[in-house]
Amino acid sequence: MKDKYNLNEQVVSVIKSSIPPGSNMISELMELLPIGREAIYRRLRGEVPFTFEEIAKVSLKMGFSLDAIVGVKNHERAVFDLNVLDLDNLNDDYCSRVNEYVEFFRKLRIQKNVRARFAFSTLPYSFYLPFENLSRFRLYRWYYQVNKSQSSISFSEIIMSEEALQAHRNFILESRSIQRAVYILDREIFNSIIKDINYFFKLSLITVEELELLKNELLELISELETLAISGVYKNGTKVALYLANVDLEASHSHFESETIGVSHLRVLAINGLDSQSSRISDVQKEWIDSLKRCSTLITQSGEVDRFAFFRKQRTAVSLIGRD
Repeated sequence: MKDKYNLNEQVVSVIKSSIPPGSNMISELMELLPIGREAIYRRLRGEVPFTFEEIAKVSLKMGFSLDAIVGVKNHERAVFDLNVLDLDNLNDDYCSRVNEYVEFFRKLRIQKNVRARFAFSTLPYSFYLPFENLSRFRLYRWYYQVNKSQSSISFSEIIMSEEALQAHRNFILESRSIQRAVYILDREIFNSIIKDINYFFKLSLITVEELELLKNELLELISELETLAISGVYKNGTKVALYLANVDLEASHSHFESETIGVSHLRVLAINGLDSQSSRISDVQKEWIDSLKRCSTLITQSGEVDRFAFFRKQRTAVSLIGRD
């Protein structure tokens, strides 16, 4: 029993140190956890220990290391948080997951020397979010595969709520506020979504009109990426470096760091992911992404020939979607 409360004291100490200056700890915890004010006080006084689920949720939102709290010392072990959508409560769960990342970026924004590193084998979900039909299609693609019903659901049956669209806008705003970001893109990064759209179009689960909407948004996405590659900055001034990988990228990685934390994300199960705040995992992933730059070509404000050829190839591939 004593060990449990020693652990709780450690949790309380880390939470206190993670609260932004001027913020109220009780109010912050009440926003994060589905428990009342008195229940919060009892946990902080040590009368009732935080549950593991509560610790995991608070650690993700406040940006401190979960594995450090629970005492993971072995470098061969790490704590991961698996974010998988609930099929039976899709809209609410989806909005909740997107909003969790929005809050994470908001917490990250107030820290110093924040950097992001990405290596993408396929188009990341964050690239789709500014586009209603593309983001809806990625959700549809996942839903179609995991839905156990034998009846086929059409693309038109997946509806994005206004709450989800607002969550997308918030995600875009907050994620692009990171001070510096590096993207390493597989040269075949558009292949996956092109194949998926073709597949569902051939099954007549996407109409001709919907196909054109998706193609137009893909072309718009390509244009935005090209503009970003040329300028090297988002409209809000965030500095961005884009690389094209000259080797195969086997998976999609996202890494975020500041002076105090490192957070790793590995994309799994289509639009779901594994998150870890393990310092060991963070260091390994950071080194891996940085090492990929040696095997990649910088196309931000340089590599003009390579950049032009890459985006021309993507536009050609998108224009051929839906043709036999």
